[in-house]
Amino acid sequence: MKYKLTKSKCKELALLCSSKSEFSIRFSGAYNKSLRMGWHEELCEHMLSHGNRYNRCVYTYEFEDGSIYVGLTYNLDVRKYKHKIDRRSSVYQYLAKNNYKFIVKQLTDYITKEDAAKLESKIIKEHLESNVNLINRKRGGGLGGNTVKWTKERCLEVAKLSDSRDHFIKKYRGAYSSAKNNGWLVEIYVIIPNKTKPRGYWDKVKCWEVSTDYNTKSEFRKGHVSVYNIALRRGWLGDICDHMSKDGNKKYYWTKDRCFEISMGYKNRTSFRRDNQAAYKAAYKNGWLNELFPKT
Repeated sequence: MKYKLTKSKCKELALLCSSKSEFSIRFSGAYNKSLRMGWHEELCEHMLSHGNRYNRCVYTYEFEDGSIYVGLTYNLDVRKYKHKIDRRSSVYQYLAKNNYKFIVKQLTDYITKEDAAKLESKIIKEHLESNVNLINRKRGGGLGGNTVKWTKERCLEVAKLSDSRDHFIKKYRGAYSSAKNNGWLVEIYVIIPNKTKPRGYWDKVKCWEVSTDYNTKSEFRKGHVSVYNIALRRGWLGDICDHMSKDGNKKYYWTKDRCFEISMGYKNRTSFRRDNQAAYKAAYKNGWLNELFPKT
């Protein structure tokens, strides 16, 4: 049976998560509503804290064939999610070729970024000397520019300087990417004027330029729903999303919970099918449609 996202329901879903990033990934509808309604901090008070621009943890991916990936991050939950979806990731590419089982280990608490970088380099060196198959492309010790510069506070600062959401995306691409990856966009977009573009502004080329920021159609729809819908109505979606991951490579993405969350935004099956064909197809194949949209 379909549920309403009341405060008590959002709290129930939040209690199933150990971090804000997990909450935003597993139950995006409840996460976004808690932000809009001002419940966010109360609902997330039980969650684990993560690192920040000054503190990182060292972690490993250990594969069943003995191969290892060593990394450092300010938020392990977010990093694991990015390894799942980012085709540039060494972990993503290794799993795409081999589909091995693996375990993720957090080797340290969130320690100073300098200590974390030194420790990462040391662990990588030790593995190389012991002839372990290390899948890292880099030798370690790098802290990354965007994760240091674009904190939530900094993203909010530049958002206040933006005339529109498009202005924010084009002028502050690092801030936009950081906000998108960390689940801050809903909160940031509240303070940016949503100016309406003149009729005819969104041609096929401009829609394609926006789509190149995303790896999947579902990410595209969540990150820039207005452009997604324009492309859908005008029949451009297939062409401008040709660079994205194919549904066949990410069947795991459309879980029952994720389809349930997305269906909350639609009044009926027709609009759900029209705007989110991948989710509808997964729900239809798995026999979930009657639960998402009970027949009256």
